[in-house]
Amino acid sequence: MSFFSNLFSKPEDKLTSFQVSKAPTFEEFKKTLKDNGVSDTTFEDLFEKMVLMTLTSFLEKYPSKETSKCQHIPTQPEWFYSCKTCCNESNYYCRNCFFDGEHIEKGHSISMTENSSGRVCDCGGEGIKPEAYCSKHIKSNEKVKQELLSKIPSFVKKDIHIFFRYSLQYLQYLSTTSATQPTISEENKEETILIGSWFIMIASISSSLVHMAAEETSGRVLDSLENGEFKLNEHKPLPYKIETHSMDGNSDIIQPFASKNSSLLSFVFGNSTALHSLLPLIIILYDNHKNFKLVVIEEFLKNYSNLFKNRDQVSTDISLKMSSLYLGNSLISKFCTDYSKYNYLELVLRAHKNYYVPLLLPFYQTSNPEDIKKDVMLQTDLENFPRLMKSANIVKYFVTDEEKMDLFFELAGSYHKFTTLEYIDPSISTCKFLLNTEHYLVNTIRNILTTIESEKDFIFDSETLKKKFLDSTIKSIAEKLVKNIKELKKREMTNRCGMMLEHKDFFVNFTYAEIPVHFPLFRILSAFLLLSGMDPMELLTTKYNLTQADITEMVTTILLFRFCYITYDIQSSTENITDISMLYDLHILQVGLCLLGTKKFLLTFFNALSSISHGNNSKVFVDNLSLLISVFQTRANLAPTKTQAFYHLYQGAMSGLFFKVHFRSFDMILPGFTENDICEKHIEEFTTPGETEKLLLDQTNWKYYDKYYPYFSLNYRDLISSNCSKKYKAYQESLGLPGNFNPLPPQLEELPSQLSGVYSALNDQYLFEMIFNVLVAPLHSTFVDYENSFELQSVIKRLFSSVPVPPINEFFYILTLTFKSFKEQFLPKLQDSEKLELQQSLQEYFKLDSENKFTFKFQSTIKENAITHLLQVYHVNLGESNGKVMLSLYDLLLKYNEIIKKDNLLYSEYTSNINYVFNILFEFDSEIFNQFKQQSNVVAAVVDVAASAAAVDNSTTENTTTTTSSLNVEDSLKDLNIKDDSTTTTTTTVDATATTTTNEETTKNCVICNGNEEVGRLFSMSYIDLSSVTFQNATRTVYQYSKDKENGYDPRYQTFLENFYFIDIKPGTSQYIPYKDDPAPLFACYLFQRCPSTYISSCGHNVHKKCLEKYNKTNPPPVNTLFNNTYKCPKSGCSRECDILIPLGKPDTSLDFKSSANELFSTMCYFDFLALMEKENKYSIDKYLWKFVLQNIETLELKSRKTKLYNESENDPEYHLMSEQEFQNEMLTTSRLFKVVMTADVEPEPLLPIYDQSTFFMDPFTSSSYSVYLEPKEQPIELLFKGLALYLFNVLLNHCFRNKVVPSESADNPTIVSKLIIEEFNKLFFDDSNKLKQLDQKVYLEFKNQIHPYLRKLLIFNNLYKPESLKSSTTFDISLDVLSDFNQCMKLLFNFDSIELLFSQLVTKDYLELTLNFFMKKRKLSSNISSFPQLLCTYPPPQQYDFLPDFFEMLPKYADSIKENTDVGNCSVCKKINKMVCLVCGVGICPSTTCKLGPIVHLYSCQSAPIGYYQHVPSPSLFVYITKHSIFTRSFSTSIYLDKNGKKPTDLSDCNLTLSKKELKKLFINWMNHSNSNFLIKNK
Repeated sequence: MSFFSNLFSKPEDKLTSFQVSKAPTFEEFKKTLKDNGVSDTTFEDLFEKMVLMTLTSFLEKYPSKETSKCQHIPTQPEWFYSCKTCCNESNYYCRNCFFDGEHIEKGHSISMTENSSGRVCDCGGEGIKPEAYCSKHIKSNEKVKQELLSKIPSFVKKDIHIFFRYSLQYLQYLSTTSATQPTISEENKEETILIGSWFIMIASISSSLVHMAAEETSGRVLDSLENGEFKLNEHKPLPYKIETHSMDGNSDIIQPFASKNSSLLSFVFGNSTALHSLLPLIIILYDNHKNFKLVVIEEFLKNYSNLFKNRDQVSTDISLKMSSLYLGNSLISKFCTDYSKYNYLELVLRAHKNYYVPLLLPFYQTSNPEDIKKDVMLQTDLENFPRLMKSANIVKYFVTDEEKMDLFFELAGSYHKFTTLEYIDPSISTCKFLLNTEHYLVNTIRNILTTIESEKDFIFDSETLKKKFLDSTIKSIAEKLVKNIKELKKREMTNRCGMMLEHKDFFVNFTYAEIPVHFPLFRILSAFLLLSGMDPMELLTTKYNLTQADITEMVTTILLFRFCYITYDIQSSTENITDISMLYDLHILQVGLCLLGTKKFLLTFFNALSSISHGNNSKVFVDNLSLLISVFQTRANLAPTKTQAFYHLYQGAMSGLFFKVHFRSFDMILPGFTENDICEKHIEEFTTPGETEKLLLDQTNWKYYDKYYPYFSLNYRDLISSNCSKKYKAYQESLGLPGNFNPLPPQLEELPSQLSGVYSALNDQYLFEMIFNVLVAPLHSTFVDYENSFELQSVIKRLFSSVPVPPINEFFYILTLTFKSFKEQFLPKLQDSEKLELQQSLQEYFKLDSENKFTFKFQSTIKENAITHLLQVYHVNLGESNGKVMLSLYDLLLKYNEIIKKDNLLYSEYTSNINYVFNILFEFDSEIFNQFKQQSNVVAAVVDVAASAAAVDNSTTENTTTTTSSLNVEDSLKDLNIKDDSTTTTTTTVDATATTTTNEETTKNCVICNGNEEVGRLFSMSYIDLSSVTFQNATRTVYQYSKDKENGYDPRYQTFLENFYFIDIKPGTSQYIPYKDDPAPLFACYLFQRCPSTYISSCGHNVHKKCLEKYNKTNPPPVNTLFNNTYKCPKSGCSRECDILIPLGKPDTSLDFKSSANELFSTMCYFDFLALMEKENKYSIDKYLWKFVLQNIETLELKSRKTKLYNESENDPEYHLMSEQEFQNEMLTTSRLFKVVMTADVEPEPLLPIYDQSTFFMDPFTSSSYSVYLEPKEQPIELLFKGLALYLFNVLLNHCFRNKVVPSESADNPTIVSKLIIEEFNKLFFDDSNKLKQLDQKVYLEFKNQIHPYLRKLLIFNNLYKPESLKSSTTFDISLDVLSDFNQCMKLLFNFDSIELLFSQLVTKDYLELTLNFFMKKRKLSSNISSFPQLLCTYPPPQQYDFLPDFFEMLPKYADSIKENTDVGNCSVCKKINKMVCLVCGVGICPSTTCKLGPIVHLYSCQSAPIGYYQHVPSPSLFVYITKHSIFTRSFSTSIYLDKNGKKPTDLSDCNLTLSKKELKKLFINWMNHSNSNFLIKNK
């Protein structure tokens, strides 16, 4: 029924009466949906029935699409874009909206993300600045929306409201029935999804409809006031109430929401099941209505506790989805103050304290998994706290609200309840989750303090008020921290040794139930002290009343955790740095040392250390003991400077190992330093270039080496420490010092005055007595005790006797630390009078005998210092047989020194420690030096190892510098920069790592035994690559000719090339193993091109087979089931991979040579046919072997060319792709291969390939050189010249094709073809008098370019063959420069000086006529090419010297690259976005390495293996993929887009990057010459 038929009951009455159609009731609405099913059509029909106009009519009459948010939802993964300048953190543009703006052009900081989770485009929404909307959504603002809404008549609004009211009631009905009738829940779920989809549709086409739907959902008016504000607490109900008549005639009042709830929103958030199903609809409206967001958040917070407390899957999903709504925008900030009575901060803290902690405790405190009644999902809103505390208003509100602050610290204190009955893995998900929440709590306090300090005016009018507020905040935090620490449950304590200690005695084992796994209060205390600058001693004052027992408890807790649990590191993690909790814990231990004093701290430390089991394991014991060293050395800082950060980075770099995936984790202990800054910027500042190995640029930075660096993760601690030790040893030896000397403590920054107690401890008598007790035992095995010994004497003796290796190293290190502290902290503060007084006392001391030294009292007013403690004499009991002696620590050092002089091995590692102590003594007072000389016959070399670089003489320094420089050059080549600029512009530069030589005399001996051929036959260790650029060049050449639109080629010829190459030849697709009876032309035409494009290279080193077999038994190479096991060249400094052995020496008929040659042949054939040939039954295909020599020649010719590709300027000179030494070395390898292959037993061929009709479908060099191999008895010069003549014929044909010499209609007419081509030939080369003339310049350059590559191959072949029959003038050596000079090639080969002469001698008129006749009668090889004219059927087209395989055109600006590359589509297999673009072919690539269309497979489909370059789409990174023998080995990233300073970008969102041709050139050389570069970027 139409609108007018509804409006007028009787049209003929001429408006005398009419009846308005009644609005249906909800029951009728529901019945329609049930009868017709939920669909877009049904909803649109209902809309028309209730609103009295179609949806289309409404949209046309009251348009508001332009004011709607974009709302684009991708149907498959696609790129979404964010702009830091224009968007909030969690808002994104779709591609169309993003590129419609000028974000890139204006240099904004942008990022990209893969949208595969239903994220919608936010353009037009409040999460994006209005001025940053695209042109399509520019009108999307509240003012315009209100204006358009006001134009809709009230009665229309009313009808639409009722329509939405019914729709929402129907959703409630579906949700309710699903809960009561599970059998129909799936059906209801589908209907709910369909209704949600309909709402998504209207959200993108009408902001007016969204507004009315949001009002109905919330049950309130959502209009803003005139000033744009929305009053959340002023609830204004909807005015629309209508009276309708139901089908039984009764009236019915439709309320805004027919439920006991005031709105659908209240119903939904009051029912977690309903919320879980209807949340998508809420999100749709939330995303598209500003004021509705506030109502939703308040409703969520009103029900927060009920929704949170179950922590089941439904509860967690709701929390995650809701947090994704309010994260990254300012709306939630309103609810963190007094904006609403439902305070977000309080609700989160209370929920975690009341629900989460009780739910998670059973996971720790039960040993029976069955006792755990339910699974608990791990999700927390605490992660928002640190971010929220960056807001000054929230900070002020939070810290001034006592109740919320108390709640915060009570929650932190509740974590201390997490103890266990037995050992629990601290890296399990629950522990890691709680650790993360610990960090959120710690970072909340950190951000509170930093926000107050960093805010210029904070929220006060003056700096004075700001300072006052900061002081009150610090006081409040300190009070609450101390209060909650004091309230923690304490372990049982006993008064022992003058203090309260846990347990009744030492060596009483702690139980796991006494060791908290989490203790955030202590870590908050650390962060608080570090940031506030408060002196820890204030905590002991009456003001805060932290007791000594509290501190002892805190120190013991941390020690026990670090002794028993060590770290929270995940076992499978690739991070090389542990969690930042280690920094907090070490800092608190330092604080404990300062507060307790040396004696009480050491008593606490060894009380804990003696009360755990070390399992008789010295390493475990030393690891725990080294925690004490770290307490002395830690320099905790939460705002490190660059210098402080570098100290940490040095520790990792000193290992020589470098993987960015590991080093990025340094950001965990270096706040303010990002992963990218560390890996891309700072590491590069002090290390040599390299991707897998780096060295320190400045070797003097070894002074920062910390042998006991505590922040390495458990997974990598031993590996990195071991490598650091090796590198340090090498550094020592480079300085002429013994490599086994212990490293000295690192150079460290001074501790702040608040921690000066650490220095006091290092000058404390109690510590020196402990050192004495440890160092006396190795010298006096019968040592019992000494008079008036300190409390720990017996404990230490018993403790250290329980491990196989006493920790002598560690205590020598601590002794060195004490004197380092004395030198750097004590001495500079001594007044001259005090120093003089101490020196005089020392002089008096050394005049006394041992008995009097025992009672001697130093007169210095400075009693506590390292020297007096070192000289303190003890009355030592050495047992009944040895009696008692007087000994000081100084005496012990003298004894150690004496033993070292007698035995260079025993105790020699302590030399550096002893010398360091003596050095400081002698510097302080020369009298001590005189006394030392009297007591020691020979004075040991006194060297401060930390400053030893300065002490080395000039010659040593020069040598060191030279060595370092060499290392720098070597490692710079490993960072994909295989040659520096000088290398690429000259042929004489020698690669620093290519230690090969072309002189066989110097390389002929075995690298293992150094024996020569007299010992046994030598073999060249070589490597066979299963791919080279040869096939890439062939493919590119065909593509170049077939797509040429400028040179007039017949399209049929271009189609022929593509068909024949890709359909007939099918390059790189071996279909079967060739038979020995297969005709030779089949090999030359097809089989050589269908097999892998191999290239055989060698490092140039030789070996005896028996020596190698013996070597590989003791140094077994990694097992490879597909291939022969590869091994590394045994020569020191080489280590290049090898997998085949080429027999050397003169070939003979001996069984030994035949066996070795056959092993080589069968191995090479196996590599080519590995998918078809069994490894155990591999065999040689003699007729096929020439292919390996042929491809070596072709590849060597290609990559030895000279080019200008990727020069930065057109004026830059040409450069060679390889160095002269590399070329000569590969010529040598190819020559060795040639000599062996030529000994193969090839059966005679009835017809050589060069004479076969199919020769016109072969490369002439292939057919002629292969003929030489098959019939070596024939004159090779004739075969080679025939091949050259045939190639010149092809060049002439190609010229005729380009110039359309033969009309297309005559291409099958032999007579016309011959006539016209011969005429063109005469026209080119002869004048009217039939004399040879000079070619036209254009034609000359064309011919020269095409002939040059062929001549180069002939020269290489000639140099390999050198038969006696050749004239002496052709027996020559070749070089890169010779090969690059066309005229030289001509002269050396033929003694010709012109192309004209070459043609006239080899392509005579008679030859041309005969060849054309033969050519036009040739047999076409397949039905695939049968329809092409005879003239056009010739393959391959001539190569061109100036044409090389190159990269597809990269756009000069990274910004343009983003636009281009983000539209490369999705993977047709796995549907992922193609996040990579191949640099070789320009095709978008799936990023998955397991996908059939991923980067690994693509390496072979585009024939770029073994190196693939892929430009990463979301960032300026370029990924390099390395394969070996078709197996992916590794990948790493670099960049070809650089910043304005020419550096690799550290900011991946920087759009102002430009393409670097210099970087492209490096990549290009690396790709073309991969046989040499491959080992430079190998995975070590």
